Amino acid sequence: MSKAYASAVLDAPVDVVWEVVGDFLGIDKWMSGIGVCERIGDVPNNTVGCVRRLVFSRDGATVVQRLLSRDVERMTFSYTLADTNLGFSDYVARVRVVPVTTTDQTFIEWAGQVGLVEDEAGEEQRAIMREAYSIGLSDLAATLKARKEQAAGSKS
Repeated sequence: MSKAYASAVLDAPVDVVWEVVGDFLGIDKWMSGIGVCERIGDVPNNTVGCVRRLVFSRDGATVVQRLLSRDVERMTFSYTLADTNLGFSDYVARVRVVPVTTTDQTFIEWAGQVGLVEDEAGEEQRAIMREAYSIGLSDLAATLKARKEQAAGSKS
């Protein structure tokens, strides 16, 4: 089993972060490189079983992901790859946000695992996952910063 992990402390309150990252069908609004995110099927957004298709803007590659769990109170969700052209098998990822109460910031972690033995292919897939999670968290931080600056600008 290959595992990857990324985390960050974001300069935004946990409820603001959860509003953005907890929207299963909203990933294209904050993560660069995703040109399209669309729902497949009839299961409503943010409901276990909801399926999204992501189309990457760089090369048109697609992945289909299904929401496995979502806990609003604990601010966490998990998803799996329902279909992909990336060659991953038995992939499961989890996103969790936690308040940093002393600073009104948010700790976020994004972890995933894929069902491969520890070999070169597993290391390559772990590197792909780690890079995607790190880029996603950087993009999320930038999105939250832009929202904060926009809100501050509209108040003046």
